[in-house]
Amino acid sequence: SGCPFIPVPKGAMPAEVLALLDDLNVSAVKIVGRAAMDTGQLAKFSVKVIAGDKKKIRDDVDKEIENEAAKEGKKLKLVIVAAPSWKQVLSIGAHPSERSMVRFVSNVSEVPEIAAKIKEKNITDVRVVGIPELAKEIAALLNASGITPKVVSGEKATKVARDILEELKEKWAQKKKTFEEKRSGQLAAIRAKMLGRLNETEELLSEYEIELQSLKEDGVSNATT
Repeated sequence: SGCPFIPVPKGAMPAEVLALLDDLNVSAVKIVGRAAMDTGQLAKFSVKVIAGDKKKIRDDVDKEIENEAAKEGKKLKLVIVAAPSWKQVLSIGAHPSERSMVRFVSNVSEVPEIAAKIKEKNITDVRVVGIPELAKEIAALLNASGITPKVVSGEKATKVARDILEELKEKWAQKKKTFEEKRSGQLAAIRAKMLGRLNETEELLSEYEIELQSLKEDGVSNATT
């Protein structure tokens, strides 16, 4: 999490994606897929490839998220995307928040395995997004397993996004406040540093002025001797 997710076709990286990476000032790229992609076009980036079958990719990604969460002292989260088809996955989006594992579920038969994972990793922040009917079925099965998920679903991506936005408003307001306080402190430090430089420059100019005046006076004295 914490980075944009860009679906790409098999084979060479599209020029549009390469241009986007430059526009976003990206320095590191992770490629996740069943078949390893040619990374020759990404020579200027730090590249990590996670390739293999579905289970290997999922396990490798989960492990990375777990390690990052442990390193930062944060709790794991899990987002379940209820979407019977890939087209719906793209229209809904994964809504992965920080340090979130993501599961794309097309059928409720996949829920028991997810419930076991939630209990194994002691994950308490579980969210279900996506198509309402399937999302409700998933939530019901999780509840039956003793897991209480937060359901944010809608037929349209705009509704899901709107609901998520409402939920995260307070969180982002606090982040904005923290950023502004930090920025204010940085600006104050910059101003103080600039003022100090100006004072140093003023003192130096005063010293030069005194020195020039002394040289002038010495020149006049020598001329009259």
